[in-house]
Amino acid sequence: MKNIAKYSENKIKNIWQNSETFLHYTGHMFGIGAAALDVKSCEKINEFKKRSGKGFIILIPKLSWLDRYGLEYNKKFKTIPQQFWPANITIILKDTKNKFGHLSLNGTVAVRIPDDPDLREFITLIDEPIVSTSVNVSGESPILDYNVLRKMKWFDFSYLPKVPLLAEGKASTIINISGEKLEMIRQGDFRLEDFEQAVLRPKILFICTANICRSPMAEYIAKKIVKDKTVITENGITIDFKDLEIKDFIKTVAEITGKNILVSDKIK
Repeated sequence: MKNIAKYSENKIKNIWQNSETFLHYTGHMFGIGAAALDVKSCEKINEFKKRSGKGFIILIPKLSWLDRYGLEYNKKFKTIPQQFWPANITIILKDTKNKFGHLSLNGTVAVRIPDDPDLREFITLIDEPIVSTSVNVSGESPILDYNVLRKMKWFDFSYLPKVPLLAEGKASTIINISGEKLEMIRQGDFRLEDFEQAVLRPKILFICTANICRSPMAEYIAKKIVKDKTVITENGITIDFKDLEIKDFIKTVAEITGKNILVSDKIK
């Protein structure tokens, strides 16, 4: 089985267009995947797994693809995908355009933005969503050892920029936000309370380079604008500039307002 991760983009696209199934790594589990819109390839995976049904998860690389394919959720839960993805979290969404009828159950499909950046890059490159499911015969445990997987005949190729010899085998958390009620379908690393908190108290993170001017000001202004206590505002840093001093205009703003806007522990 050839690993095409280091091939040129054009060659990868050409191999993809002439293949059906492939081996990938989601960040937690090895998976067998195929083009999500290719009914024949999805059926081939079911044949390998000796199962019938629609137990696939659709993987996309970014939130904007939800609109692209007509995948919708109840808008009152919008902070959940915004705040948590990419992550090992699968979300049940409405298939409003019926693009995934061969995968949907009661008009809904399971979708995830995987937390492995290499896999997201691959999906972006081929420019279409993929399905992903564990590598195992139905009813058996997932195969986690790469040395076993690479000898299997299930795959036309693999896409593994970094090859973990042994996957951790952690299943994703599954929630449903397609209806009026937030539902926990399968608990993984995340609890129902984590998602409820994201709905009730969404987080806004302001980031600037040194966290001494822009992000503290943005946090202060946001707190003045957002009176509702259900919104949390925070600031963050990308680089720790320990020797930098706060700009004079920031000190002036603090003096004029009489408020302590220098909320970060990094600011003295």
